[in-house]
Amino acid sequence: MPGASTRLTDTPTRGRRERRRWNEEVVAVVASVCVAFVAGLLMIAAEPDRVDQLAITNPSEYQIRVSVGNSTLTDVEAQTRRQYQGVFDQGQRWVFTFASQSIEAGTIEIDRSALADNDWTVVIPDDVIDALRAGPIEPAPVQDTAD
Repeated sequence: MPGASTRLTDTPTRGRRERRRWNEEVVAVVASVCVAFVAGLLMIAAEPDRVDQLAITNPSEYQIRVSVGNSTLTDVEAQTRRQYQGVFDQGQRWVFTFASQSIEAGTIEIDRSALADNDWTVVIPDDVIDALRAGPIEPAPVQDTAD
């Protein structure tokens, strides 16, 4: 009696695709995208440098809003000096914009080294004050300092 034999035949399977393997180029592209993504996240999370302090002196009779670069600092009361802590470093050229009661009063540019030489203090210039005096605005009310 002849022995049992097994016969193998190729039968096609429906709905199955050939499995693709990742080649080195695909791995390199995926790795590059991941590295770029992580680098982007780190750039977004990194905060710009700041200066320890910046002072604005307002010798005028007007309350003046001060902006530096794209940041509005706040209003500086008439005839006062205001200190700001941790202002974003603007780099080599600092651009200050002054306004009061929605009236633009002027812009000045100051070199970083000049700011440092002046102990990081800016005095609102006379031409800014003159522009406000020429405008249709009233001086700030005088603060009562009586106890």
